[in-house]
Amino acid sequence: MDLARVIKGLMSEHGVTQKALAAAVGKSQPYISAKVNGLDAWNAYELDVIARVLDFESAFDMFEVIRIRVGAYHS
Repeated sequence: MDLARVIKGLMSEHGVTQKALAAAVGKSQPYISAKVNGLDAWNAYELDVIARVLDFESAFDMFEVIRIRVGAYHS
């Protein structure tokens, strides 16, 4: 699973921009761009903030949805 690609897809589904994520995480848009494009890894804090911005209760809930989706693609 390419986490950056999945997060990018979730952002698109929810209409969330890199600028909005940057503001939520407290970082610059170029910083978020590097993460969204898979050039740098997300940390646990960032994933939890991103999950909440994407209307999940926590990063764990977001990962459960990702796991289900990825499983559906491999079935």
